[in-house]
Formats: sequence, structure tokens, C-alpha cells
Amino acid sequence: MHTLPGRVAVVTGAASGIGLAASFQLVLNGCHVALVDIDEIGLSKIVPQLSGRNARITSHVINVAERSSMEKLPEEIHRAHGNIHILVNSAGVSMTSSCDDATIEDFQWVMNTNFWSVVFGCKFFLPFFRRVDEAHIVNLSSLYGFVGIPTQTAYCSSKFAIRGFTESLRAELYGTQIGVTCVYPGSVKTNLIRNSKVLDPLNPNRKKNLIRYFENAMNPNEVACKIVFGIKNNSPRIVTSVEAHLADIFSRLSPSLTHEIISRIRKKKVDRFKNSLDSVARKW
Repeated sequence: MHTLPGRVAVVTGAASGIGLAASFQLVLNGCHVALVDIDEIGLSKIVPQLSGRNARITSHVINVAERSSMEKLPEEIHRAHGNIHILVNSAGVSMTSSCDDATIEDFQWVMNTNFWSVVFGCKFFLPFFRRVDEAHIVNLSSLYGFVGIPTQTAYCSSKFAIRGFTESLRAELYGTQIGVTCVYPGSVKTNLIRNSKVLDPLNPNRKKNLIRYFENAMNPNEVACKIVFGIKNNSPRIVTSVEAHLADIFSRLSPSLTHEIISRIRKKKVDRFKNSLDSVARKW
């Protein structure tokens, strides 16, 4: 997309994290933005901050996992803004759990929010993008879209699905006025883990440890800047961190070795935790 000033962008998951940062960066680059999130209170705090920057800002409180809501959204935004040029699908949830411990409903929750929201967004906004001279779609996959991680079966499934869907969509739209970018963030300092489900019977402190780890992760503004760069340059993919690059490289060079290393690391952590529990039990 050669120029951003005056373009209308739709950002899902806009109330926090990467979606919020992307909204700010798009406004700084001259875009009008439609903020989409299920968090009404979060959106209400953001709109005043963005509205004072010579941008037209609207908020749309919907559950992106609901087909009927997403199907109505493009027309609603079109009435408020006119032509629509950019879609950033950044809404998402996380769940840490083994396949054994997660329920089917847990899997559906993750897939509906992470994957189906992306399909709905792309499917229902595409007719509006075909009306304009240039348009661009950004879908967020993850480092976990490169390699399978133990206790991330649902989350990895959703991110692998986004990766495959986005790569296929870009191929379908090749040569048209619609660009498509897939983003692969590594660890990012957002509320994703804080708001996630963590089911780990062996380690009740797992969620606290994950939250502590992500406090030192990449700032979402760094990811947002890369997203804007990708839109301007029609980048097919954006890998945002060293860890994500390594996951990409090693999973392609030697998938079996990569999986073995990851599995061994996980097993050592589990064994270490079990041993500590046994030690405490013996003292009692």
C-alpha cells in the first residue's frame, strides 16, 4: 500500500496489546481507525486518546468469535467511515494446557476466537476491499505457528491454522489490489497470558511464572511498527523477534530434531517439579 494517510483501518482486539499499539501507529501514520473489541470499558478509554490526533475514530463492541456479529460489522463500519482499506486481525486468547486436561469446549473457545475470527474478518471484509484501489489484510499468527509446543495444543492449532489460511489467501489474491501479511510475534508484553486459561495440575504456579516471564518480553509498539511497515511494503510475512526467527529456521531445517529438543526440555521441567513435590512430601 503506497500511502496510508486518509485510509480507513479496522483493528480487532484493539482494546489492549498489539491491537492497541497497532491502532496508535496507524493513527500516527494518518489513518482513520475503527476499533473492534469485546471490552467496552477498554475501548471507551482509548477513543478519547486517539480522537485528538486529527483522526476519525469509532468503537465497535462485538465478540469476534460470533459469525453473525462479524457479518454485520463491515457494513456498520462502512456507514461510519465510507471506504475501508485495512484490516488487522489481532484479537486472540491463549490457553496453556495439555490435550488431556483441556476440554473440547476449551479447544472450541480458542479456535473460535483465534482462528474463526480471522476467517470471518477476511471473508466479510473482502467484498469491501474489492471496491477500493488498494487494500491490505494483516493476520496475526505466532511463534507457535512455526512449531508445536507441549501444553499449547489448542493455541498452536489455532496459530498453525492462521498461518495456513493466510498463506493460501495471499496466493489467491496475488496480482490484485489486496495485499496480505502474516505476522509471527514471539513473546510480547501484553495481557494475553494474564487473561488466559492455564490448566497445569502439576504446577499451580504456572500462570504466575508465565506472567512474570512476559513482563520482560517485547513491547507491543515494536510489533505494531513492524505491522505498519509490512502494510506499506506488502510484506508476505513479518517475524518480529529472534526467538521466532529461530523457531522458523530450526523447524524447517530439522523438524524432528526441533520437536525432540522441545519435548526433552519440557520433560526435564516436569521431572524437576515432580522431584520437588516428592522432596516436600518426604519432609512432611
